[in-house]
Amino acid sequence: METESVNLTRSPYEILQISPWSDEEVIKAKYFHLVKQYNPEYFPDEFIEIRTAYDILKDPNTRAATDVEMLIPPPAFHSPDYPDFPDKQLSLFKLNQELKTLGADESLENLSAQDREQALHVMRGIGLYYTDHDQLEEAKSIWNKIVQFDPDDAISQQNIFYAEWLEGYHEAKKNQLEKAEKIFQDILGKVQHGALYQNLALILERQGKKEESTEAWNKVLDFYNQELKKDPDNKQLKAYVLAIHKYTGGKFLHSGHEGDASDYNTSGSAKELGYACIQKGNWRQAVDALERALRESPNDVDVLCQLGWAYLNTNLQNKAFQMWNSA
Repeated sequence: METESVNLTRSPYEILQISPWSDEEVIKAKYFHLVKQYNPEYFPDEFIEIRTAYDILKDPNTRAATDVEMLIPPPAFHSPDYPDFPDKQLSLFKLNQELKTLGADESLENLSAQDREQALHVMRGIGLYYTDHDQLEEAKSIWNKIVQFDPDDAISQQNIFYAEWLEGYHEAKKNQLEKAEKIFQDILGKVQHGALYQNLALILERQGKKEESTEAWNKVLDFYNQELKKDPDNKQLKAYVLAIHKYTGGKFLHSGHEGDASDYNTSGSAKELGYACIQKGNWRQAVDALERALRESPNDVDVLCQLGWAYLNTNLQNKAFQMWNSA
């Protein structure tokens, strides 16, 4: 069945009721679940919206173009103790009662090793309950107590970090940009991740902090380029790196320039012509000129970077990657 598409007023992830961290199988499963609920004969508008959201997310390039413009929340909170969470809801009353029965509602220090391990298990459940109800301070307090008694509990340490990430995300969504910036700066002092740097870059952009935003976008690219080296055939990673270049207007190619022809110390007519073509958006002419310039100066990093950008805008993605890798 052929359907038209619409300009979405909501995120495609929101429409499909999934996380930006969802993989292809989750996206597909959620799509088929929703289209069964919204028969196009009875719910034409809803069906078209769902179909459009799915079309965006099933394609690596359109998904990446969407992702690069949005604030990214943390991955899902979890614990191996509770594999069915969040599908199976937790009861705070029952968890607290169990903690009280163990005698751990006041302190863990006097418990036997077995009871302490059971108490830590219950506390992990309480932490998950709090996150599910957006009580992040309470959740962090519980997980900090867990880590105090079990420093090797990497999942609880990760959940503390995710709670801080979610706090920053909420502040940014409320347009409390200075608060959000401070939270993400603090997190990045302890943990580095491309999505964190992207959130920081977007927050800095919205505050007009151009130089700081440029630095953050470079960190985003550094992170995902390293990931791409580990998994060079990952189509989504490739699409994401390209989307970042496109979103930033080719600014962050580590060439030391920002795409303005007047900023370059040009030394040859082919190079000058190529940059002039880029300024005017004449991408095919830019490719021709910069290819000539590259033959004249095979090791010119600026030409390699800008030729990659020209290739990207003429849909020659593999060649774009070759240029940037050479640079």
